[in-house]
Amino acid sequence: MNLPLRQRGIDVFFAIAFSVFTVTSLISDLLPTLGVGFSRSSSPSTCPMC
Repeated sequence: MNLPLRQRGIDVFFAIAFSVFTVTSLISDLLPTLGVGFSRSSSPSTCPMC
């Protein structure tokens, strides 16, 4: 017997968690492609945005 998704709370949790991980992974892969750095350089001479 198949239960509707509303009655399977743990499955809803995993679906939401998987969606969040997917979106954050896509964002973290897209940022370097657009030229956004994740960390600041310790030397200002090597930092193009400083």
